[in-house]
Amino acid sequence: MLLVDVCGTPEAASILFRDRFLFVEANVRKAVYLRTYRDDVIILLEQKLTPFSLSAGKNWKLLRQQVNEKLAAEFNGSSIVFENGLTLNLHINQSKNQVEFAGAIDWSKLRYTYNCYQTLSTAFELPDFIREAVECVRTACLSCVLKACGEIVGIGAGYTPEGDDFVSGILLALKLLNIKVDLQPIIFRAVERSRWPSWKIIEHASHGCTYMPIYRLCMSLPTAQDPIEHLVDAVRIGATTGFATVTGLLETLVAFHSILSKSSLTSCSSSTGGDQATSTTSNP
Repeated sequence: MLLVDVCGTPEAASILFRDRFLFVEANVRKAVYLRTYRDDVIILLEQKLTPFSLSAGKNWKLLRQQVNEKLAAEFNGSSIVFENGLTLNLHINQSKNQVEFAGAIDWSKLRYTYNCYQTLSTAFELPDFIREAVECVRTACLSCVLKACGEIVGIGAGYTPEGDDFVSGILLALKLLNIKVDLQPIIFRAVERSRWPSWKIIEHASHGCTYMPIYRLCMSLPTAQDPIEHLVDAVRIGATTGFATVTGLLETLVAFHSILSKSSLTSCSSSTGGDQATSTTSNP
């Protein structure tokens, strides 16, 4: 029996305590995806990358060699025990890493970050459907943006399609701006059109959970931190994931920032087609 210590977050622990039973859905070069029997996702990695990941550190390569697709496991309250005897002892780091409203974002700081992003974007090629979605976001018409989200989920390259990553970035921006909308239609659409775990990652993004470099980028904007180092780290996630997510995030922040700075927005739902959303954001 192989014992491996892994570190996780309260978000990952809550999934394990709730669901208990899980299995290996995919074993790829840099990650092992565990799927719970309620379709949630836990990602085994060398280093923590998301709030719903477990990091194995120096034991990562050994751990990855021990698991195959469909291998079942059960969480017993302190460890994940696989049917082949592999046991992951869980150590919970109490720090919570969720994107949330943390105050108004200074326009000059946001614009500087966006300009740096545009410079970095010369190294990436956006597909046409993302370019069209970007133009939609720039209208700052919320109902149009939410409609576009439903149209592009499941489209694009990558283990998580670029359309899904772009949508996740939009949802994170709405959290950061404290814009409240009904996101369930988008999530239901993602379940229908996309693949697991991508649609589940969209759902987590709607709660403010995302990749750590993107989380740090988000939370640096309304605080005194310098966002540029986090921006560079964020766009490097995966082949397309980081750049597509950051594109959705920053385009949405820039488009809706000026509206929020002028007036409080009235409520709407993504299912009703309204153009505005509730926000308690203070004027910058």
